[in-house]
Amino acid sequence: MISATLVLFIFWIILSGKFDYFHLGLGFASALCVAYTGRRLANVEPPIRDLHSLTWQRWPAFALWLGKEIVVSAWGVAKIVLTPGLPISPRLIKFHCDLDHTVAHLTLTNAITLTPGTITVDCDAKEEYVVHAITKEAGDALTPETGEGEMQQRVRRVFERQKAAK
Repeated sequence: MISATLVLFIFWIILSGKFDYFHLGLGFASALCVAYTGRRLANVEPPIRDLHSLTWQRWPAFALWLGKEIVVSAWGVAKIVLTPGLPISPRLIKFHCDLDHTVAHLTLTNAITLTPGTITVDCDAKEEYVVHAITKEAGDALTPETGEGEMQQRVRRVFERQKAAK
């Protein structure tokens, strides 16, 4: 927890660029709170250290894709909000997604919630997700008629073990 606090505090200093006592104290307190809250991740089963090394190499591409999806979804939600009569069709959708790792489930849950127009309401131990979608299209993207949605597929690709090279 100490190392996580220090890394987060240094990151905060780099991003904020403020060096007075008030801001440094606020940054340290924030870093400490985040490290304390996130300490449970060190105890997930299976352990995070058991994630395949390629998982870490796949994160940047996934993060870029997710960033694009957040921007596209935010634009879509902005258009809905600015359209007279609010053309929304809110719905709760349920789907099953069997991922291999607890962190994969956390990643999918947070990716859905970070994308404007969708919020993960529940994810239980049976790998059942309940998601609120603001439009039919947003819900259909997560639960297409055949197969998995693109978000589930991308999270699965980040966390899957690579087959032996031929």
